[in-house]
Amino acid sequence: MAGNIEEMTYIIYIKTQINYYFIKFIDKGKVNIIAEAILKGKNDFILDGKKYFINRLLEIRIFETESESKFHEDIKNSGIKIDRDWVNVDGQNKGYYKPDMLCKIIKEVTTEFIGNKEVNLEIKTPEKIEKTLNSDNKSKDIFISHSSKDKILIDKFVEKILILGLNLSKDDIFCTSTEGFGIKTGDDFRNAIKENISNAKITLLLISPNYKKSEICLNEMGAAWALNSHVLPVIIDPIDYKSVGVILEPLQIAKVNDSMFLDELSKIILKTLNKNNFDIVTWNKHKQEFIDFSNSYIQLLKTTDDKFPSEYFEQFLIKNIDIDQILIEAHPTKLDCQRLFSEKFSDDAFIRYCKIFSQFGKEKAINLWGKYTTYKISSATVFELLKGSNYFNGGTIECVKNYVFNIDQKLYRVDFLENETGEGGYSFEIFTYYNNRVVFFPKPYRLGLIK
Repeated sequence: MAGNIEEMTYIIYIKTQINYYFIKFIDKGKVNIIAEAILKGKNDFILDGKKYFINRLLEIRIFETESESKFHEDIKNSGIKIDRDWVNVDGQNKGYYKPDMLCKIIKEVTTEFIGNKEVNLEIKTPEKIEKTLNSDNKSKDIFISHSSKDKILIDKFVEKILILGLNLSKDDIFCTSTEGFGIKTGDDFRNAIKENISNAKITLLLISPNYKKSEICLNEMGAAWALNSHVLPVIIDPIDYKSVGVILEPLQIAKVNDSMFLDELSKIILKTLNKNNFDIVTWNKHKQEFIDFSNSYIQLLKTTDDKFPSEYFEQFLIKNIDIDQILIEAHPTKLDCQRLFSEKFSDDAFIRYCKIFSQFGKEKAINLWGKYTTYKISSATVFELLKGSNYFNGGTIECVKNYVFNIDQKLYRVDFLENETGEGGYSFEIFTYYNNRVVFFPKPYRLGLIK
């Protein structure tokens, strides 16, 4: 490859047990910052003001190219069809090129930066990962019985309580719906479940309405009682002590969002698994984050949505209408912001929206009449957006993934169209409907809430 290595730009792929990072087009100095953090076994590094967590590193790949434009030119000239075999898409309009694709097009220089320290650092190349997946099928210490329909809550429990809060590893946990914590490819499903329930030191039953409707879950529950002596039933509202369906005294059953129970659970797990690397400050931080998340999730299960008045947007198409005035009347109050935004962001959001709405009407008015004849409304709950629905702008999706919004909220977007076939368009997002009132939260991703 032509050119001096000092002039190259670099692409970094990092995968941990919790997350992945795809860092594009950085100089050698920044690559050295990353390499130094990895070689010294640090838990994180900071690049351009953003913190990256690498304490549970699985894989790192470093590639070099002459420039961003040359990189895209090389992809174009490679003849490789860019589809989902080569690109992993995460959310809307966001994704990364898979490392095995990149090494076919540009030079991989991983060992030039981290040398041959892979074994000591437990950095896993694709070959090592494949070998691990095919050979390491030992039973896990913790078996989590749950409904796959509660995947988002279960993933958060595994991440915040077990991995980050108690510093357990994925090798300690069997959880079928969480990627990397369940059944390996090629394993027999029933035998794997039976073996892991039998050999688990602790079995957690996370019982929700979805759980009680699942024949597989109820079979797991029965097997747990028969095969495992240490079973902890945990209920998720609106399941209560009377409707749980387990023959136990109420004192033996706990709620998943109960702080005292989670503290007690931590003691049980640490003692049973003989773990002693526990930090109380870290635990309390991640425990509270999980409780906040689970409270929102439970609220979602209880919530029934008010019907959004779709006719509200007909006034936007009237000749000479003052759309700014309509939107000013939809200004979010502080209570509205507290309802939509999570506690961490609600006060800042309200202050910034006050400033934004103070400018409405001072610039050239929006005029949709004449050009646009109809409109289309899209909607999704924050919960649905977390699962991958992509009705909204990529910035809104990024807010969702960073838990800027409360999970139980329903969001609306309107597209004004030139005709019924959907040609042309002028969009507004996001709207909500609170207490029989339409509320407008323009472009929350531009509020600067995510650092």
